[in-house]
This record gives sequence, C-alpha cells and structure tokens, in this order.
Amino acid sequence: MGVNLPPTLRRLLGIPVARVGLALMALVLATALLGPWLVGRDAWDLAGPPLLWPGQDGRFPLGTDSLGRDLAAGLAGGAAVSLAIGIVSALIAALLGTLIGAVGGYYGGAVEHLFGRVTDLFQTVPPFILAVVTVAALPPSLTSVVVAIGAVSWPATARLVRTRFLVLRESEFVLAGRMIGMGDIRLITTQILPSVLPPIIVLTPLTVGTAIQTEAALGFLGLSPPDLLTWGKMIGEGREQLLDAWYICGLPGLAIMTTVLAFNLLGESLNRLMAAGAREGR
Repeated sequence: MGVNLPPTLRRLLGIPVARVGLALMALVLATALLGPWLVGRDAWDLAGPPLLWPGQDGRFPLGTDSLGRDLAAGLAGGAAVSLAIGIVSALIAALLGTLIGAVGGYYGGAVEHLFGRVTDLFQTVPPFILAVVTVAALPPSLTSVVVAIGAVSWPATARLVRTRFLVLRESEFVLAGRMIGMGDIRLITTQILPSVLPPIIVLTPLTVGTAIQTEAALGFLGLSPPDLLTWGKMIGEGREQLLDAWYICGLPGLAIMTTVLAFNLLGESLNRLMAAGAREGR
C-alpha cells in the first residue's frame, strides 16, 4: 500500500536534485538530533590522546584534535548549532525583509525611495563585514550571532518583496479592496502578501545556507561565543595542524559544505517547482 503524499511534496520529490537535497538534509538533521546521543561524549571533553587520525582508535572513529577532543562529538554538536543559527537567522531576515519591502513597495513615493536607499546601503557594504562589526559590538552570545547574521541578510528579500508590491498594488483585486473600504494593513496582509509568499519561500533556504557559511566564517575568526563549539571554530582551531592533520579542518569543512549544499538544492528545487506551476497556470 503506497503512502499518500500531499501533491506538492510528491511533485517536489519528482525533482532529482530535490531528492538529493532532502537526503542530505535528513543526514544533517539525524546528526544534530541523534549524534550527541550516539557519541555519548561532550564535545569539550579532553577524552583521549591528541591528534588521533580517523579509524586509528575505535573509541574515536573520526579521530581527535590537538587537545584530545572527540571530533565526532564536535561535529554532532556543531550540527545543531549551525542549523539553529542558519534557520533562525534566515527567519529574521525573511521577516525583516518582507516588512521593509512591503511597506516601501505598497506606499511608493518618498517611502519607497527611503527604504530603497536603505536597502542599497546595506547591499553596498559586504554583508560579512557588517556581521563582523555587529558581532563585535554586541555581547558574545548565540543570540548576538543570530541577530547579527539576520540583520545583514534581509536586503535580497526586501528587494524581491518591494518589486512584487510595486506591481501588485495597482492590481484590480487591490483596487477593488480599496473600494469596499479595506485598510492598508488588511490589503497588505490578506490581498498582496499571499501572492508574494512563494518567492519568499524559495529564497529562504538559500538564505539559510548563506547564514551557515557566515557563522562558520565568524567562528573561524574566533568571533563566535567562547562557550560554543561550532564547525567554523573547529576549522579555526585546527588550521595550525593543516599540513600534518588535515582531517581536523577537513571534516567540519565537509559538514559545512554538505549542509549548505542541502539547503541550496532545496531552494533550487522549490524554484523549479514554482516556475513549473506558473507555466501551468498560464
């Protein structure tokens, strides 16, 4: 007896790259949820001899770093941290970008000009530089990292939403809503925003991937919270042993690449799905 999947999910699974992306994402989620329990060891514990290569000792299947910490425990703990930072930062960026883009695109004129210049200003300065400055200015914590990444990741969403709102605000259904007395907030939230949600949904997984890369770069530079062991911090701490123990950097680097690839493939698959739906609706 076959599983009765929702039509959208069934169409998504019909895209080969989507199946690959979802499989990789399932692997990362399993690592984050089950990894710490399977390893049974804290990532900070000096659990064994330093610089054990993967497979050299059965107690440490992925080896140890220069301090004797279990790399498997670090990768498992880093998976949960990276997913949390990436997803929450992307949601902040989506909400902030949607708000700024919707207000600017709906009202137009001076409001649109002001919000457009603010968006251009944020896009002129490299987002990573802004993230570094923001993290340095805030108290060192997981919340500071999430807020910093989310605060520099919204311009792409804002430009997308603003462009859509500029087109849709003069649509017949919006004009009809004004004629029957709908207020601006109601028009924005119930009439225009539902039509803008699909491209926002497509963009969000890509934003998650970018946020994970940004967090890894911050961790590599030592700007992540000192009590938080992240994949980027693992790479930063292992760079001195890059020539004689490359696996210390290589394993977390592979984890970052796999996670980012999973979200990028999902975003690309959603884009294909939306494009196919738009062609069928013509």
